[in-house]
Amino acid sequence: MGTTLEIRHTLRNEVHEIKLGRKRYVLGSSAESEHGEAIRLKSAFVRKNHAFLDYSARGWNLTAKFADVRSKDDRNEELEIDTEYRFRANARFTIGDFELALIETPDAGELDAEASQGQMPRLDILIDETKLRVSDETERLAGRGELDQDDPDYAVKIMPIIDRHLADAIQAVEKGDLRLCAKEALRRDLIMRILGHTGTLERARGHSVKDINRDDMARLHVEFQSKLGLSSTSRSHRDNLRKLNDKFSTVFAAKANTLDFNLLKKLVEETVRQSVRAIMTSIGPLEPLREIDAISEIMVVAHDEIFVEIEGRLMLTGLRFVDEAESMRVAAKIARDSDTSVDRTNPYRDGRLADGSRVNMVIPPIALKGAAVTIRKFGKSALTLEQLVVKESLSPAMASFLKACVVSKKNIVVAGGTGSGKTTMVNWLGSLIPISERVITIEDTAELRLYLEHVVSLQAVAKTPDNAGHTIRDLVKNALRMRPDRIVIGECRGGEAFDMLQAMNTGHEGSMTTLHANNPIETMSRIENLVLAAGEGLPVDAIRYQIAGALDFVVQLKQYADGNRKIAEIAEVGGIDPISKRVEINPIFQTHYNANRPGDGTAFTFAGRTPVAIAEIVEAGFDPGLLMGGVSAMTHSDAGARHV
Repeated sequence: MGTTLEIRHTLRNEVHEIKLGRKRYVLGSSAESEHGEAIRLKSAFVRKNHAFLDYSARGWNLTAKFADVRSKDDRNEELEIDTEYRFRANARFTIGDFELALIETPDAGELDAEASQGQMPRLDILIDETKLRVSDETERLAGRGELDQDDPDYAVKIMPIIDRHLADAIQAVEKGDLRLCAKEALRRDLIMRILGHTGTLERARGHSVKDINRDDMARLHVEFQSKLGLSSTSRSHRDNLRKLNDKFSTVFAAKANTLDFNLLKKLVEETVRQSVRAIMTSIGPLEPLREIDAISEIMVVAHDEIFVEIEGRLMLTGLRFVDEAESMRVAAKIARDSDTSVDRTNPYRDGRLADGSRVNMVIPPIALKGAAVTIRKFGKSALTLEQLVVKESLSPAMASFLKACVVSKKNIVVAGGTGSGKTTMVNWLGSLIPISERVITIEDTAELRLYLEHVVSLQAVAKTPDNAGHTIRDLVKNALRMRPDRIVIGECRGGEAFDMLQAMNTGHEGSMTTLHANNPIETMSRIENLVLAAGEGLPVDAIRYQIAGALDFVVQLKQYADGNRKIAEIAEVGGIDPISKRVEINPIFQTHYNANRPGDGTAFTFAGRTPVAIAEIVEAGFDPGLLMGGVSAMTHSDAGARHV
């Protein structure tokens, strides 16, 4: 055990801590003293050498040399001058407008025993015990017909059951174990706040948590964030999580004896209450992550390894399931709610959450570390042009050009790697389609959200023992009989590429699709290979003429090393090169960005080649003068620049 002197200025709300050694300290207004090591208390109410703090074998002794030194016990009495007072651990006293506390600090190892021994955190044991008791009672009630899991009010009806069993479980926990629970609950609460969640007590409902508890918890968070050295700047989530998970045990150990135990007990109760509710009604510890708007993907690698993606950057959260069995139950529940099943005979499945988020589940024996769950979240609303420009995903000139391409019914392929933003881009392009047109969307897993008046959405169905299944290619063929003005295919990955080209070449202009490819030239090769895979027996030359006649533009997307997503290039699909016999690609706009030097901004340039279809694009509203603007660097500090 060591001792720390906590110094708090009562008016400025500043807190400082000094680790004390076994010697004399002089508390006063001066930074130096001939009587011992000086601890400066800068205030008009504090004198030089105002009080002495001495260590002895029996503890710490305080001697006042001037007036206005008070103990902070029940009597709150002023100490007599030149009289030695013995102070026990964690005692508090005031000098002028400073409040000081002598704090015993246990070693970090005392609170880390369970982690070092690889044990399940005591908090998770408490959650699991409470959940088992609640499950037993809800099953009995369901068996008697008094409770139905499909009841819309099921989550509300089980809360009194959770509260009753939680109270019994908390009462049975020994104080030392409750401190371990409090430590883990606070760590998880800090993690959630770093990621953008409002916090456990902020979400609490009912009379047990009051506004003063929330205010106290907010102050505690600020204090821990300061001690942990967490940054408040944007895009700092990953560094903050690393610092928290590396240093939290040490900081908590230093603060353990000064923390408000009743406040932490409320935090434990609310953490268990919300965790059990999430396990019983939704997706367990993934549920609060699903609620955070900034998170775009949630990835479970193992029951104790949960990653998220924020602004294109992956980060390990430090959150976990209670155990591997719990992560398997969540995967099974998602599959069941998606009208399918995931088990050892069907170890990988796609599914959906109630909010439309796409889920992929892989379980043993294929997944070696337990259930691997990947959730691709959908934004609550489509990104606007202004948001895309602010994010430096494209320039205003690019946006104007693409809008005119959509209005003039040019066929567009949006290409890019995984996670480059293809669906987001198609959603934005789709929002530019004139409202009077009939649009049919075709997807393997529904992700598109076109906020238009007349949209028919079709989704492929996987083959099962009871169902022959319906492929994207089947749906494209059927869509041609549905009188579409435009067809939007979520992603071409097979023989449907042939049917898409046929549709584009037979009067369905203005259609769109996405494709996995790293550049426009590779995009042409990919489409060529997909058409060959359709097995229609067309020679390569004929396929290339089909591509050149059907497609107008490629919008190439890229996710850079720092997570930023941008349009890397807009290229026109030309004719057939007479020498190479391949489809020509003519760059229109190009993007220059160095992920290692993001402060340099993004340069968007006109490649110098005017598109063949410029007359139609201009007629649709594009200003051709924007092509001649040269290079434009777009940076956060360059708000007044003209962007090409």
